[in-house]
Amino acid sequence: MEDYDIIRGNRTYQYFNKEVLYPFGHGLTYTVIEYQNLTLQLVDFTNLLIRVTIANVGDRISDEVVQVYVRQETSRTLRPRLQLKSFERVKNILPGEKREIEFTIPTSDLTYYDVVSGGMILEESDYTILVGASSEDIKLQDTIFLNGVKAGYRNLAKKTLADHYDDCKNSYLHLGSLGDTAVVVLNKNEETILYYRDVMIEETPTNFHATLQCKGKGSMIVSSLYQSAEKESMELKLGEITLSKQDLFNEVILPMDWDRVTCKEAFTLKIVLLGEMRLSSFYTE
Repeated sequence: MEDYDIIRGNRTYQYFNKEVLYPFGHGLTYTVIEYQNLTLQLVDFTNLLIRVTIANVGDRISDEVVQVYVRQETSRTLRPRLQLKSFERVKNILPGEKREIEFTIPTSDLTYYDVVSGGMILEESDYTILVGASSEDIKLQDTIFLNGVKAGYRNLAKKTLADHYDDCKNSYLHLGSLGDTAVVVLNKNEETILYYRDVMIEETPTNFHATLQCKGKGSMIVSSLYQSAEKESMELKLGEITLSKQDLFNEVILPMDWDRVTCKEAFTLKIVLLGEMRLSSFYTE
């Protein structure tokens, strides 16, 4: 109940992919509404113009809540299977009547926070627009390509905030150093694992600087993960440090075996925290 991560928990209509009794946006009517003529248009790269015609082909007057969902087809990270971006209640549609409904979605509404760049980005991708009566009752859909940005690589020479991970295990977030957020070991009898994907170094660094706090005794292990051509993972241990009681956050330098890391080749940085270790940020030099 205290885990609010809907992505890892596979929760809400955005990520849950099994059958549900009442899907998000569910509603009933006494007539039949048809959806027709979906068109998409990008206006000045700042607005996505969506038009759709709905027709009451039944014999009773009715309202209809027209819902527009968006799905990003490719991304460096896991994106929702669909997200509601706009809707409109169309009132008093007479039998036999047709109405054209228009939606405008700013492209800024399609951005998300990128943990690599540390800001909001619109990724270069195909975006599928889905229009229907609920999240599971999609009537029409079409795809449009948006020429956004390509997600870059992590530069370890710059300060990386510990909570900007791509995946984690056995952790929670708490106050870090100088207003930053620290990653804290949740269950001290288990290891906390943090993954930072898409790391690339231009030149071999010497040291690994980490801002750490340790309430009792703890350790940190830094490794690199590579994906081989055969799709097998290869893990190389780069460095390790053990600390005793340290009430305040301090910058600690870890000598690292960077010779085992290939420059200009992408890898995943894996950090393991043990005991009462807290990690706020890190960088290399």
